[in-house]
Amino acid sequence: MVFKQLSTDSLRFLDPPSLRQNVDGSIEIETVFESQAVPDIQWKFGSSEDIIASQLNGVEGRLKTTFVRRNDETCSSTLRIDGAGESDAGMYKCDISSEAACITALIEVKKDFFQRPFFIQKTGFHLRDNGRIVIMDFRVRSPKKITASWSQDGLSLPKSRTVNFVHRKENADTYYGALILCRDSASEAAQSTSVYECRIKNEHGEIIASYGQEQSSGLPHITRPLSGRHMVKDHVHIALFDVGFASVSEPTVTWWNIRGKPLAESGRVKVQVLKEGDDGIYTARMQLANWGERDAGRYTVGCRSSRPLSLQVHVYD
Repeated sequence: MVFKQLSTDSLRFLDPPSLRQNVDGSIEIETVFESQAVPDIQWKFGSSEDIIASQLNGVEGRLKTTFVRRNDETCSSTLRIDGAGESDAGMYKCDISSEAACITALIEVKKDFFQRPFFIQKTGFHLRDNGRIVIMDFRVRSPKKITASWSQDGLSLPKSRTVNFVHRKENADTYYGALILCRDSASEAAQSTSVYECRIKNEHGEIIASYGQEQSSGLPHITRPLSGRHMVKDHVHIALFDVGFASVSEPTVTWWNIRGKPLAESGRVKVQVLKEGDDGIYTARMQLANWGERDAGRYTVGCRSSRPLSLQVHVYD
């Protein structure tokens, strides 16, 4: 991705846009910016600069736009493209304007972005034999041979009596992979709260498929990978971490610092839980001001709703 920013003092981007692929095969371009007023936003594509989306929140064909006000000043606009492929490579332009000013971000999505492994259907979580057998699978497109490595709670997962892997090439550029867990009883499988990940690589890049027992039980689970970034505001260095997750009920989120102690709101620390829509999607965010070397280490976030703790991820190391 190539990014170019044109800005003004009244409106400004906080970071370069992020380009990511989701496990359902869609891609998203997200811009994060400061604006006190609700802005007008137009997404354009190609040298002709045809407007492809001009609503803050809307759906048109394969395109979906989402606007989120994260706090009094910070906003984001996301363009989502379903069923993305090489035909979607090219230059995208995001024009953000208010009465006082306007800013523009140019984002080039190159064809080689689609040369790495690419999910072509949503990752699966299946139960067999009345819940005793758990299957977690994926299907990707890749022009080059892939390798796949599985882990459980961050540790490499070897084959065993209860663990097996299936990896096969289905056609010229399509690969299927699965992790199969066999438990002695359905109740033993249901009690598992482990997070399983598969790192899928080729010579162009890597993607990660993540699974947890919560995906079939309604427990909170990750919907957007963790992101961490550094920003400077009013000469203050700030570290900002966030993660997206789904929860069937109103959640409570706790962050732990590098010493394993819960983080509370203070002059340096700001924590938020933002509801992104009506479908149970949330963002958990932690902002740490006056960031310095003394703060380097491993931070953890946990989500608790009416069900047991089930989301735990490391955010900085």
